[in-house]
Amino acid sequence: SKVLNDWDDEHVVAILENIAGAMSDHSKLIIVENVPEADRLSPEEAFRDLLFLVCSAGGRVRKKTEFEQLIEKAGLTLLNVIQTPSKYT
Repeated sequence: SKVLNDWDDEHVVAILENIAGAMSDHSKLIIVENVPEADRLSPEEAFRDLLFLVCSAGGRVRKKTEFEQLIEKAGLTLLNVIQTPSKYT
């Protein structure tokens, strides 16, 4: 929960590849992250993105399409994104 946004793309793929390697054929991975609803970041999301820029090595707020690309690079398939009433999807 709330881990992948802390890392650059290369590290996210490596994290997901390690998880994929430990999964069985019937496993499912649930990722809990902030995912912007629109193409444009809200002021809060833009501020968080700036914080990631300053406080991490390449972490950032990612859109659904960006997560999907990283998940596929790791050999996994994105099945669904569920918006919740909270700020996490």
